[in-house]
Amino acid sequence: MNKLKRLLTILLVSMLTLSAAIALPSAVMEADAAAIVDINDPSVFQKQLTSYTCTLSSNVMMLRRAALLLGDTGWSDITESSMRPLVWNEALGMYNYYSYKNFTVSFEKTKNPKASASELIQVLQKHPEGIVAYDYDHPHAILLTDYTDGVFYCADPANSVPAGRIRASQALVSVSGIEAYWYVQSPDLSSKRPVSDDSLWQITAQDGVNIRSGAGLSYGIKGCLLNGTVVSVSSTRQADGYTWGYITYNGVTGWVALDYARHLNDAQLENQSSLSSTRIGLGKSVTIQAASTGGSGSYQYTYSYRKYSDQNWVTLKSGTTAKTFSYTPKESGRYVFRVTVTDSQSGKKADKEMILTVIDLINESRLNKNAITLHSKVKVMGAAVGGSGNYQYAYYCRKASSTGWYTIKNYSTSTSVTYTPVAATDYVFMVRVKDSKGRVQEKELRLTVNPPLVNHSKIASLNLTYGEPIRMTAAASGGTGSYQYAYFCKKSDTSSWFAIKRFSDDAVMEYIPKAATSYDVAIHVKDATGVVAKKYFTVNVFHTLRNQSSVERSTIGKGTSMQLYGKAAGGTGSYQYAYYCRKAGSDGWYTIKGYSSDTSASYTPVAATDYEVMIRVKDSAGKVAEKHLFVKVTRP
Repeated sequence: MNKLKRLLTILLVSMLTLSAAIALPSAVMEADAAAIVDINDPSVFQKQLTSYTCTLSSNVMMLRRAALLLGDTGWSDITESSMRPLVWNEALGMYNYYSYKNFTVSFEKTKNPKASASELIQVLQKHPEGIVAYDYDHPHAILLTDYTDGVFYCADPANSVPAGRIRASQALVSVSGIEAYWYVQSPDLSSKRPVSDDSLWQITAQDGVNIRSGAGLSYGIKGCLLNGTVVSVSSTRQADGYTWGYITYNGVTGWVALDYARHLNDAQLENQSSLSSTRIGLGKSVTIQAASTGGSGSYQYTYSYRKYSDQNWVTLKSGTTAKTFSYTPKESGRYVFRVTVTDSQSGKKADKEMILTVIDLINESRLNKNAITLHSKVKVMGAAVGGSGNYQYAYYCRKASSTGWYTIKNYSTSTSVTYTPVAATDYVFMVRVKDSKGRVQEKELRLTVNPPLVNHSKIASLNLTYGEPIRMTAAASGGTGSYQYAYFCKKSDTSSWFAIKRFSDDAVMEYIPKAATSYDVAIHVKDATGVVAKKYFTVNVFHTLRNQSSVERSTIGKGTSMQLYGKAAGGTGSYQYAYYCRKAGSDGWYTIKGYSSDTSASYTPVAATDYEVMIRVKDSAGKVAEKHLFVKVTRP
């Protein structure tokens, strides 16, 4: 029961009774003593609103539990929507450190991710509100709630796993892979341990129940507890056919008959039993699987059945603690199975009835895959139960858009055939099974054939200057389902590939080469069925373009030509050179020779003064490096 609802109910009952002066137990009245059932109530937990807000959703659940431990009745106002504008960066995600309401939250990385379990146990001992645990390798966050009786428990915000507090082994990520966690740094909640509701009972007798001086009907009456009163029971005894509980209430101590009270921690007894199958072939067994929740104490089960058209029940097994029972019907037809569960303390019972259909022959044929890529093979597997004698199978197929069947293989004892579809479209397969008496059951199976997986990945540039990253963009079409991408690289003169990043959802990746040389790059695309398409590139990494041009002499006489020499290193591909000069200190440049492959040029100055020479080098990628030189021209 929710703590707020429980307190409200108790207060209302007290207001309606004549004994308004009787005080409630301190364990119930203490506003800041949250119960375990309160912080683990299903309403405290939630599922993430988007596919990428698992960290935000988990932090919401952590702060809700923290608020409950502080007695904050407004805990339910903590939501993804209320927190997101304050603690979430739309580009980067959850803040590592933030403040929200009166909470300060911090972030830590585990000291040894491969042995994080022992570290997390110690952290949880200090944080009864739980911690938000994160796995970088499988990017996902969960709320680790507690470590109880050697088992981690959590709440996983992913929609694909059960809701509420569950075993951590049911979550999308493993505790052994946790690499970081968020926790409430302040206020310190280590002393706010949630209390158990195990001792709380509520009187249900309409006329109330007596408080006696001893556990038994012969003891004197010391007082009375009215209907709806909640008391804390410290011990119990059996006497005179009743269960007696020792209580202290409004200064009065004594014993009350708990047969006229309800254990507040008792959930309603529910029967959740099931059948292993709702349809079987004659001669096969069905397993009845008993399951129950709620009630009080341990459970016992009674298994029985009847034919659907009959009203008389046949008991298969009575009063057992065994949770499974197998039965083999002797005739075909419809059967009703019933499981009766009884709890040990209150004797409450709950029934559940389930219908089983037993037929002579069942076709259980199937495909090994429901979707494939064109040119791949599908395996059609014939199977049957029931019927008489041995089986024979016939296999057929057609395009879903057509009506005519193509015979893959006629009746034989072959339990499978392999077929390669010729078009990317939907197909329907039919398997007919025939028993030795000639009875036939047919089953249709649907297959989706997708276009071939094509890798359309690209690299931004195949020629790079040393220090620039290789920019890779993965893309694909065809195949089946969603894609994942992996990136690999090696120097072209070696044979060993290394993984830049293994398969993930990242469609964009960068890698900075460690040397100026040629690299082979591979981008792999994998579809949902595991089919992989690879694409290879060769990237040339060059040293930075360096201009090594020169002049023949730095001093010449007037009327003598200055000789200019273009030279370069690094860069990409071949070079072109351009030559310019001007009188030193002037603004305009005179073009001696525009860009060409000529590695030299000459110029005869017209004045005896200082000249500035500029030589530009351009590589095949269009990158330019220039160099300035000075020549002194003297009078003859």
